[in-house]
Amino acid sequence: MLSIAREFNFSETTFVCARAADRARVRIFTPAEELPFAGHPTLGTAWVLTAGRGSITLELDAGDVPVEFDSGIAWMQPPAAQFGESMSIADAAAAVSQSAAAIDSDFTPQLIRCGPEFRLICVRSKAVLRNARMPMPVNQSVDGAVFVWCRGGHSRDADYAGSRVLVTVT
Repeated sequence: MLSIAREFNFSETTFVCARAADRARVRIFTPAEELPFAGHPTLGTAWVLTAGRGSITLELDAGDVPVEFDSGIAWMQPPAAQFGESMSIADAAAAVSQSAAAIDSDFTPQLIRCGPEFRLICVRSKAVLRNARMPMPVNQSVDGAVFVWCRGGHSRDADYAGSRVLVTVT
């Protein structure tokens, strides 16, 4: 499966390994590794398996993920997030190539896992969010990627804005 995912070279490729009427065993791969969970491929696979109607539970390595479709909208119950180690403000700033003053210290930067592991870092503004970059090339693994966010959404009905900083591939 990993070889096929590498050949396709999509960010994620799913494989349905077994299927019943309301359940399916699914595995998710990037070109570099298998993921226990990832939201977009989970929803997409559920949509394909149900034609976007009804409900299905996908059996993923992270656990069972129920997905329900209602009037063209998908509702998913992802695995619970697991919070890991905190990061220093200096390390968080370095992870996104910004100064320590750009990091919102009201929210402790830390590692979080909900499938792949991310460094979760809150910055002070959307301008900083737009300029956040990984400082150096790293491998193709999703683990260690950074999710950067800030207060103030992109629209009036959103409280926060976020943008996953993609891992720079060597």
